[in-house]
Amino acid sequence: MSKDSPMDTAITQGEEMTLGEYYEREYGAKAVSKKKGIVIHIPKERRRDEVLRGTYLIPELYNLTGVSKDMQKNYTFNKTLIDETRLSATNRKEKTVNVARRIAEVAETHGQYGLRIKHGLTKIMGRLLGPTTCVVKGGDQRFSAHASDSGRLQQAWNRSKFMIEGSHLGGKNQTWVVVADKKCNKDARKMAEKIRSKAEQEGLFYMFDSAPARFQIKYNEPKGYGRRGPKKSQQWELQLEEYFHKNKNIHAIFAIIPDAKDREQEEIYSAVKRVCSAQFGIISQCVLQVHCANEHVITGIMRQMFTKLGSIPWIISFDLPDHRLDLDGMMLVGLDVNHDRRNTQSTIGIAASFDRNFVRYWTKTDYQELAQDMIQGLDKHITDAIRNWWKMNNKTLPSTIMIWRDGVSATQLEKLDETETKALERGIRQSYQNFNLAMPNWCVIVVQKRIIHRFTCADTNKTAPPGTLISSDVVSNQYWDYFLVSCEPPETATATPTRYIVVKDYGMRLNECPNDLYFFTNQLCNLYFNWPGPIRVPAPVKYANKLAQQFGQSCNSLKPHEYLRQTYHFL
Repeated sequence: MSKDSPMDTAITQGEEMTLGEYYEREYGAKAVSKKKGIVIHIPKERRRDEVLRGTYLIPELYNLTGVSKDMQKNYTFNKTLIDETRLSATNRKEKTVNVARRIAEVAETHGQYGLRIKHGLTKIMGRLLGPTTCVVKGGDQRFSAHASDSGRLQQAWNRSKFMIEGSHLGGKNQTWVVVADKKCNKDARKMAEKIRSKAEQEGLFYMFDSAPARFQIKYNEPKGYGRRGPKKSQQWELQLEEYFHKNKNIHAIFAIIPDAKDREQEEIYSAVKRVCSAQFGIISQCVLQVHCANEHVITGIMRQMFTKLGSIPWIISFDLPDHRLDLDGMMLVGLDVNHDRRNTQSTIGIAASFDRNFVRYWTKTDYQELAQDMIQGLDKHITDAIRNWWKMNNKTLPSTIMIWRDGVSATQLEKLDETETKALERGIRQSYQNFNLAMPNWCVIVVQKRIIHRFTCADTNKTAPPGTLISSDVVSNQYWDYFLVSCEPPETATATPTRYIVVKDYGMRLNECPNDLYFFTNQLCNLYFNWPGPIRVPAPVKYANKLAQQFGQSCNSLKPHEYLRQTYHFL
């Protein structure tokens, strides 16, 4: 085919014309070359598609787009790109007002459609919930409360010890190890020294009971010209397996990922996670070689390692205005599905709390057909979560269960109600019937991050500040939903709110204490221990998302080792 070939009449609505004529009429793009050969893009078949139509592209009229890996590493390019694409609240408002005005003017001149559109934007009433109170432990053993806004928690956490202590590095006849290849030996020594000095500066040296052992990965070079040896990632995997089989007392490792191409680094990272997280149940922390001497990075990975070993950085002082939502005996459950197209199946992530402060989580992964959005086997998963609660809480069951489901679009809500909520109900009922107990109160709340809504302050034109709640005017008339801006956006950008939809409420009567639900949602956004401050979603959702993402990308078809089920090994 060429630009002179006939265009599909189904696209031109029965009118006969060539490809070149169609592009010139529709896009004002004139093709000159008469060379044969065009590109046809065939979209992925979807069940709701009646006819599968290709997109006809004349080569001289299209350009490659996107950002390559080299571009992503270019700081100057990235900054320029962000400045061009990230709209401030003021710019976004101006552009939106202009669009609204133009649409309203067109509607006025086309009265036959019967549309009347208001000029400008509509003012709506919002509420400011205020910052969350976070409790940290000072160096002198005293506890202090800090608000989560304006970086105050981050400043406080930088000067604090862990609120609750977990395992020490090298405690109880156990060993921790720094793993690196020959080229990274010097960096491994630097990193071990930096960890020691930073631990003393941070007041965390008491968490070290011994110095690390060191294990060197040795690459088997192929013999003979033109021969290729096994991949570095395969050699990492085999040598780590052999080392852990010989040394049974290792409970944590720092793995230094050598400088290499991105793909190779990803493969080594995946090898470490497969061996440690799935096969042996060893806590692992990966560090890029380039970051071994970076003090800021060393502090972060050291604190992250202790969090994985069971230490708790801070807790939330939950303060609910209506005092109607009972948090005692409540279990939080986060659910998410990760679709990684490089794999043959989708990964389910489940994170269920089992303590009163909502800082201890039991986690589970499972797998299902790729691109299947509805979670299969939820009755069994919720049963396992309830059984874990029973084990960890003196053989009692939760009095209420709050389930947060991530990754469901508005068009899938009815399907979720027909499948997932019924499966959850079956699993919960079965669990409680086994103990001759009545069904507990429980609810399902859908969390939507990918939405087009943006809110700006009418008086200042600035982006809506953290803690902004919108629960009227722009909400659904079919479901109980609300919008929450829980954290600050990147610099010069407009905050993207998160939408929450209460899909089902079985006995919790949340409509009688909506303020409690709003405040509780906002406060849960401050309990993600990978970041000292608020995030866009409640902590159980983020943990389920992180778990599904890591195992979907690095350990597909594997499951976390039983030793790690109650740890933050996936952070």
